[in-house]
Amino acid sequence: MKKIYFLFILVGSVLTYSCVSKKKYTLSLQERSLFETENLRLKKVDALNQELREELSNCENGVKEMDKLLKDLSDKYTDTRRAFNQLQIKYDDLDNRKDKIVEFATDQRATIHERLIAQEKELESKEQNLEALSERLQEEALKQELLLEAINEREQKIEALKNSLIAQSEILKSLKEKLNKALIGIANADLNVSEKEGKVYISLSQELLYPKGGTTINNKGKDAIRKVAKVLIDNPDIQVNVQGHTDTDGSSEKNWDLSVSRASNIVKYLSILKVDPKRITASGRAYYDPIDSNDNAEGKKRNRRIEIVLSPKLDDIYQFLDRYQY
Repeated sequence: MKKIYFLFILVGSVLTYSCVSKKKYTLSLQERSLFETENLRLKKVDALNQELREELSNCENGVKEMDKLLKDLSDKYTDTRRAFNQLQIKYDDLDNRKDKIVEFATDQRATIHERLIAQEKELESKEQNLEALSERLQEEALKQELLLEAINEREQKIEALKNSLIAQSEILKSLKEKLNKALIGIANADLNVSEKEGKVYISLSQELLYPKGGTTINNKGKDAIRKVAKVLIDNPDIQVNVQGHTDTDGSSEKNWDLSVSRASNIVKYLSILKVDPKRITASGRAYYDPIDSNDNAEGKKRNRRIEIVLSPKLDDIYQFLDRYQY
């Protein structure tokens, strides 16, 4: 507004003094030129001022924003400081607790270390015991393996033995049948063929073999012994035990001698008949193994006898029993 007012004054002055001299006119023109120049400069200054006012306004707005930001930062700082103070309190508390925890942990570490040493010793002892146990188990396993082999071998032996016993039973059965067939014609009172306890018993009465009180075999007796000998020769694996038995008449010494003599004479005669002497044994039992009462004549007659006991060869059985006896 000041610029326009100044311009009007200038124009008025020019009109007022239009009649002045050329020199003054020239000066007026120069002044006008200066005025215009100054006016142009002022316009530039005014534009610059406008820009500066805008920049100032922007700066003021920026300052306001900065003030707001500063306030926000100040508030945040206050909150942060408050939080920091709280954290500092917690830190101090944790630091105090840390010292206690460190102290406790040190004690615990020492205790744990002692326990670890004790456990290591215990573990070492257990490992040694485990090694010893492992060795014992290996030994036991070896023993079990050997025992299992022995059991298998024993079972095989038992099976073989069962088969052998069955075979021997069949042999005894066949032997009994052969003897009964061979001795046909001898009175039942003078002869009995039986099987018991895995043996065949041929019981021959004294009356069939000897005169009363004598030890020499009579002819009927020799005929019976020959028939028995033939069966024995046909069965070479049969063992023969000839036993003499008496009644209770007479002294014990006399009956011992009588029973042994009679059994021995049977053995001798069997040998003459080509029965292998190694298979034959003689024994006297006197009156100590009766089969009937000695209180009557009939009982005494039955007790006066020769028993030829036939046994299958039991070498395998005896070896088995010797090997596996407990």
